[in-house]
Amino acid sequence: MSPDVESYIKNYKKNIKKGFISALILHVLKENGAGHGYKIIKDIKSMTNNAFKPASSTVYPVLSDLEEKGFIKFIEKREVRKRERKIYEITIEGQNALKKMVKNYVKALNTLRELITVVFGIDEFLISEDSIFNLENGANLSDLEYYKKNIEERIDYFRRRKKSIEKKIQQISTQDNNLISTKSKIKELEH
Repeated sequence: MSPDVESYIKNYKKNIKKGFISALILHVLKENGAGHGYKIIKDIKSMTNNAFKPASSTVYPVLSDLEEKGFIKFIEKREVRKRERKIYEITIEGQNALKKMVKNYVKALNTLRELITVVFGIDEFLISEDSIFNLENGANLSDLEYYKKNIEERIDYFRRRKKSIEKKIQQISTQDNNLISTKSKIKELEH
């Protein structure tokens, strides 16, 4: 690839990630409660099974932007490991914005999937950077190896997704058990 094309693609990917980081930050604060920048970064890495590793140089300006928009608010300064940290929490406006962001991301993703399938004739489960060229040139051994690699990558993706879903199920199960326990204690107090 020429340097101009590589630069264009690098900036394109960077802008997509930068746009998505706002939603990730809001989601982390909604799911995990208040936190400081470094904790938010760690939570994003954990939530995405290290598929997304935002730099602090990306996160801190986004935190300021989200605070300016009223989507998060600064609640206190706290000393963590001998460093003063600003603690943020999501606001009601931030929760509403997150819902709208996710809805728009899903809509955009579905549109892109449809365009890629209709325009380029590529099955969404076989999508990768070079799929178009491999399909246009006909299948040969290297194409099959390529598709095998692509499918293995998809399997890894679904394993990470499964792990994320299992974690969410565990959180919900724990919350459910806590509610049952609380309900039992309330009944005992009533009698």
